[in-house]
Amino acid sequence: MKIATVRLENYRRYSDLTINFNAHFNVLAGVNGSGKTTILNALCETFTGFTQFLQVKSPAILKDAGLARLQAVSNGHQLRFEPQYPLKVQMWGETFNQSVRWGVKKETVIAVAEVDHLVSGNGRNGGGYEPPSSILPAHLARDISRELMAGESQQTLPLLLFYRARRSWDQGQPDELHAAQERNSRFDAYSSWWDASLAASSLQSWVIGKCLERYQKSSESGIAFDAIDDDELALVNGALAAVFPGYKGLRYDMKQRTLFLEKNEAFEPASPFSNLSDGQKSVVGLLVDMARRMCLLNPHLGDAVMRDTPGVVLIDELDMHLHPRWQRDLTRGLQQAFPSLQFIVSSHSPQVLGELQPEQIILLNVEGTAHPEASYGLDSSKILEEVMDAPVCAEMVEEKLTQLFEALARNEIAVARDHIATLSALAPKLPEIGRAKAIISRKEIIGR
Repeated sequence: MKIATVRLENYRRYSDLTINFNAHFNVLAGVNGSGKTTILNALCETFTGFTQFLQVKSPAILKDAGLARLQAVSNGHQLRFEPQYPLKVQMWGETFNQSVRWGVKKETVIAVAEVDHLVSGNGRNGGGYEPPSSILPAHLARDISRELMAGESQQTLPLLLFYRARRSWDQGQPDELHAAQERNSRFDAYSSWWDASLAASSLQSWVIGKCLERYQKSSESGIAFDAIDDDELALVNGALAAVFPGYKGLRYDMKQRTLFLEKNEAFEPASPFSNLSDGQKSVVGLLVDMARRMCLLNPHLGDAVMRDTPGVVLIDELDMHLHPRWQRDLTRGLQQAFPSLQFIVSSHSPQVLGELQPEQIILLNVEGTAHPEASYGLDSSKILEEVMDAPVCAEMVEEKLTQLFEALARNEIAVARDHIATLSALAPKLPEIGRAKAIISRKEIIGR
């Protein structure tokens, strides 16, 4: 499943906005208030149409009263702000090897929001909107739905998830008995898909259950617990290790009644999940949750489940709580660990943007959207200056640097030394200070 294009009409701040997406990884970037979260929320609204086809529990569509764009209307000397309709979010993409178009709409303030589906045609220029319960051609939808409901289908299903900015991975009290008795369905992979970290307790329960399965297998086979590498727990922990090689994975300690994060270095002890930093919880929770949902969703894929599971994952504030190096590692690692997924994320981080090609970066501004001229491989200061249009230095430092090099250009060495002294007090490790001193030394040697 891939999203090629989304169009927003009268949604929040946008009267009419169209965005084209890269098939693999996309970052929405812009200043606060530029609309990054709005676009992710709009995409989430359209997912409801797809999950209805799969008969998966989903939130009501377009339910928030403030979704419609407000238009200022003048009445003499008074202004009134009126919601504008129709409110629409339309999407063009591909799923089950079919080009499809679907969306959600609300015609008036009192109308019930509806899901629009394409029932014929092949993409942006074909087909028309009708109200059946499928976004696919009717015969294909019937076949897939019948097989899925009968539990007979080997059809690979797409993963759909939204990790919101205020995500929490606090696990709560473990319940080993519940974990041991839990019988999962493929469709449990979609649990709370619209706010995926709400399923944190399900993540813990899944890990406990898989550890219990492994303990049983170890007892019956005589193979050591850690030597078993062909079960779903190994697949999930392998995905985590692929992104962050320093981590071995999660396991549940029956004696201490808690999840532990194990590390590859023998001299580093395992850490209770509850004791991890917010950044560590964010990364480990995100990766393990995606991976275990893939195992639930497409068990027939076996060892290839991480590689071959398609889908779309939305992540608001990808870089939240993360060290700059981890931001780079996560951006690169998500694409390597889950190559069939399409990621659409938001970020303010120059470290994230520096890992991506220009066509993968969607800059939001008052005119609409744009791509930077260059991004991949640029250092953070260049990203800040050239991509994000943000000053690299504090204004006072930047002003003093300008004055310093202007003085050097005029051969005012004494004035330049005064500026160097001021800058050394403000920011002693600025590389420009060393460069200015070298210029002064050269000028003194050659006499000009």
